[in-house]
Amino acid sequence: GVFQDDDTWKKFKQEPWSAAFISFCMRLAGAEDAFPYHPAHSYFVSEAVRNRIEGNLTGSLVAYDVDEMTPRIGDLLWFGTGKTSDWNFKRLVKEVDCGIGFFPSHTGIVAEVNSRKKRAFVVGGNVADTVLRTTVLLKDSGLLNTKRFKAVIKVNI
Repeated sequence: GVFQDDDTWKKFKQEPWSAAFISFCMRLAGAEDAFPYHPAHSYFVSEAVRNRIEGNLTGSLVAYDVDEMTPRIGDLLWFGTGKTSDWNFKRLVKEVDCGIGFFPSHTGIVAEVNSRKKRAFVVGGNVADTVLRTTVLLKDSGLLNTKRFKAVIKVNI
């Protein structure tokens, strides 16, 4: 999904593959050049945050705090991992605005939203070394009702 036309992927064989899975799904869904394919989540999350900082709310990816935006099918949900596991949305925006490069993180794709049952289903790659669908609870308002995810990345593709 990341390196479609060559063998560059071979030098990443030992790397976590969750962002490559997201890139593959976006390519399969027809995102073409609108998605910034990359083997690290931080690359496309940073683009979403920069669009938000710059007020580009029609950009292909835009980051929102989980208390600001209801997730829809195709959106990405983000959380920090490792040294960024305690980051909230405000800290994410601050770090991206200060020019941070790579930062450990994870995203999953919203595959289904069931407002009536107050649930969303998220698909992620390299979750327990597999592709896994997890359930995320929603509030009555449709916002996420979880402490795990810290940002909703709207996918406007």
